[in-house]
Amino acid sequence: MKLEPEWEAEVAKDFMERYRAGGKAEVVFDHNVGRTRWDKLLYNATVNPLCAILEMSVGDLGESGVAETVIRPAVLELVSIAGSLGIEIEEDEVEATLQGVMAGGDFEPSMLADRKKASQR
Repeated sequence: MKLEPEWEAEVAKDFMERYRAGGKAEVVFDHNVGRTRWDKLLYNATVNPLCAILEMSVGDLGESGVAETVIRPAVLELVSIAGSLGIEIEEDEVEATLQGVMAGGDFEPSMLADRKKASQR
């Protein structure tokens, strides 16, 4: 079933207003949420599992040299997959993902936090 884009946008904006009325969240309308999800996936599909497997914060991962040897090739593979689906991801977005790793500091992604929590049981 194909929905009309205008109707979808109207329903989404109505939902946003209702959600915003709760006063506890910032809500932003995105005309291309599928594309935005790919931006997030570049980071989450590479950095999140590596931090959990290696038990490292994002900053430690960046300092380890893994950003160039493991994360860049994985991100480029995701870019290729996105391209095969008609979603173009620019080189600057790849670089932004890698810079996010290098500037990650002590941040621990959710998979690492979950792993630590599970090991405490």
